Amino acid sequence: MKQFYALCFLLFCTSSFAQKSSEIGVIGGGGFYLGELNHALFAKESTKLMYGVVARINPNPRVSFRLNLLKGSISGDDGFSADPLENDRNLHFRSTIHEVSFQVEFNYFTFELGNPRYPFTNYLFGGLGFFKFSPEGQLGASWESLRGLPTEYEKKNYPLIQPSLPFGGGVKINFSDKITASAEWGLRITFTDYLDDVSTIYPTTFEQRGNSKTKDFYSFFGLMITYVMKNDDSCPELLSGVR
Repeated sequence: MKQFYALCFLLFCTSSFAQKSSEIGVIGGGGFYLGELNHALFAKESTKLMYGVVARINPNPRVSFRLNLLKGSISGDDGFSADPLENDRNLHFRSTIHEVSFQVEFNYFTFELGNPRYPFTNYLFGGLGFFKFSPEGQLGASWESLRGLPTEYEKKNYPLIQPSLPFGGGVKINFSDKITASAEWGLRITFTDYLDDVSTIYPTTFEQRGNSKTKDFYSFFGLMITYVMKNDDSCPELLSGVR
């Protein structure tokens, strides 16, 4: 059995070019949502702050595995729409977003932390995440949760914790042998149409309020700074004690 584990280590080291590294860092930027109350990318009225922490491991120079923890806000308001019908609808919302996601990055070029021969690459990423949200609307001087209100006909209490599929791309660069910076933009595909609490028809007039055939999205764009915690080629040392 020990020989089998040794072979697995050897195969892993070979496939990863004997290069392993791990990083931890911070991430910050902006976020916005796409749905019934906002249709525009990067609309300044609906773009809010998002920030968090990130951990990344790099088994080889072309692939990285990443864990994201993000917090931020999203919002939408018919008052900013260019459509007169949406202005007349006069709906709005805001929500805090808490996200945890696991992502896989695919580097277009060979990239090694701290190596001046491979200092830069663009990359694509995709993965699986979960997020918590809670849409609120302003009623008078206070903000109230919209989920339990009868804003739509036969509305059900939708789950406030939902899965998402993050995907996007970015660029990363070595600043030193210990610091890496990345800039990226990504969308989050969700499986709910209630990020904004707008989906179907009004409860009394039965007029159309939203479009239940489409789901809502939210997005993140910003900068990431990571610090290299480990960067070595220690596979031979891992194998040296196996007999």
